[in-house]
Amino acid sequence: MTSLTISKLSKSFKARKRVTVIDELDLRVEDGELLVLLGPSGCGKTTALRCISGLEVPDRGSIRFDDTAVFDSDSDVNTPPERRSIGVVFQSYALWPHMTVRKNIEYPLRRRGLKSKIAQGWVDEAARLVDCVNLLDRYPAQLSGGQQQRVALARGLVARPDLVLFDEPLSNLDTRLRDAVRSELHELHRSLGFTGVFVTHDQGEAFALGSRMAIMRSGAIDQIGTPQEVYERPRTEYVADFIGLTNALDVRRDGDAERVFGLPLTGRSLLRGHTAAARVRLRPTDIDLAPPGTVAHDVSSFPATVVDMTYGGRHLDVMVDVDGHRLHAQIPAGDAGSWQRDLEVGDAVAGRFAPEAARLYDPDGAWISTPAAEGVLA
Repeated sequence: MTSLTISKLSKSFKARKRVTVIDELDLRVEDGELLVLLGPSGCGKTTALRCISGLEVPDRGSIRFDDTAVFDSDSDVNTPPERRSIGVVFQSYALWPHMTVRKNIEYPLRRRGLKSKIAQGWVDEAARLVDCVNLLDRYPAQLSGGQQQRVALARGLVARPDLVLFDEPLSNLDTRLRDAVRSELHELHRSLGFTGVFVTHDQGEAFALGSRMAIMRSGAIDQIGTPQEVYERPRTEYVADFIGLTNALDVRRDGDAERVFGLPLTGRSLLRGHTAAARVRLRPTDIDLAPPGTVAHDVSSFPATVVDMTYGGRHLDVMVDVDGHRLHAQIPAGDAGSWQRDLEVGDAVAGRFAPEAARLYDPDGAWISTPAAEGVLA
């Protein structure tokens, strides 16, 4: 195992004009930690991974494995990828089609001059870890997508590298298989304790796999913390939106009242005593719906109109209009004949949520760190 330290790392590409992809990135990954880099396409996460691996050369900064620099612009150090003691698992699997599974897994050992480890059974051990021993004599074309990904994992681990890098390795799998391989990878990390960096745009993968997660924006880190810290306390509106608080409500104080967009907010106050206005973020599961006129003083309520609804098995996905703005509520489906099953487009409803579920942000997208007010609106 090893630690990874990235200091003031920058990388730009020149097309018609120079574009900065990594901007003064600072990052520390501890021994045995699996850190997830999470963010949308173009945020710089894959470029950061390629810089760590040596497949891209940064413009400036440093990358250290423990106390050893593998890249340092000031000292003119740039260790080639094959000498960095890393394993890489690619999105595309990148298996050699003319080689058997055994030869594919062996490849990093031969590349690094570790042929003696083949005789010591390292290939069979790596195959056993990912449950593909029975595939060793097959070729990649004879394997399913899930089997190919297991082989790619074995190849990334076979040389027992100091650091394992994962570049969206589950994105080409179907949903059921992706969940299964994700669980296996989590167990594998727990049992082996390798240090890893995992790149993904999928928040479910990030929460399931990460010891910590770093949400990237424009080549820098917006927030870093444990999955629980990021889930419960997103520090910026950008992070909140990316991790699933996709409903955005503009709430402002109007005398003794509060309004969501232009409509009255009733029940519990969101803003009283804290701020005159805020952007409020909520997850779809945080919003409940009730018949119009329903009175409940323990939640915040607003009038809405149903504009679309889809059946999701145990839940209903309902899109509602609030003064010209769309919100997404995911509510229990209920039993056949229940109130929510009879909802139709155009129906008036009351949208409701607990103030504790809301996250408030200022106009610059910064978190307003004040508890929800306990007062009840008139």
